[in-house]
Amino acid sequence: MRNLRINENKFFGKRSERFFRKKSIWFFKTREGIDIGPFKNIYDAKEGAGDYIDFIIQVNSRVLKF
Repeated sequence: MRNLRINENKFFGKRSERFFRKKSIWFFKTREGIDIGPFKNIYDAKEGAGDYIDFIIQVNSRVLKF
């Protein structure tokens, strides 16, 4: 049995990890497939991903108001 995400009732295929390391440098991957980094450790990469998500939410809410 595969783990489903919240509000999912079926599995949609293979998922990849959002956080990854190239040599000793950390990155995260967006849904669009863009690698963002570098970060010195996974904790900073996770914080960066949170900041990125917050930014996208703000941009989308501003665009929807127009």
